[in-house]
Amino acid sequence: LAGDALLTEAFRVALSTESVLSERIVKAASVLAECAGINGMIGGQVIDLKYENTDVPLEAVKDMYRMKTGALLVAAAKIGCIIGGADDKAIGAAACFAENVGLAFQIKDDILDLTSTDEVLGKPVGSDESSNKSTYVAHVGLKTAQNDVDEITRTAVKSLDIFGDRADQLRKFVIELCDRKK
Repeated sequence: LAGDALLTEAFRVALSTESVLSERIVKAASVLAECAGINGMIGGQVIDLKYENTDVPLEAVKDMYRMKTGALLVAAAKIGCIIGGADDKAIGAAACFAENVGLAFQIKDDILDLTSTDEVLGKPVGSDESSNKSTYVAHVGLKTAQNDVDEITRTAVKSLDIFGDRADQLRKFVIELCDRKK
């Protein structure tokens, strides 16, 4: 119920404005609804539940990561561009960035679940394996997963080219995020 309440509150806050930017706000709220709903976070959770205690095909794992983890990052990136008055090309670049960050982050999380320690990670490691959870790493192995994180991160960084040096902090952030040890 807490999740339902917070999601509903997000819409209340987003739509409670008397701004002259109301067209942008409505478009932003629509993006939030899409990324939170059946084509986003909730849809990803449905995939997760559908494959509970079964082998999940790799494409379904990637879809689940994009939807559960990436969708709200995409929403934040697109909404920021929409409210700021960006054109469709910039909105698309921001969405590409966020989707790739979400996917790389989740794969890295899977890697750390196998390679880190409880002390470093701050939570029990090996929980995915002990829960018999299908992960990206389980499908492709550690080395390929790390190579994929690196490639997906490069794609995310490249998508920021449209923003020039204004996106330097985002570039640095995503590289650090995907090189993290915890």
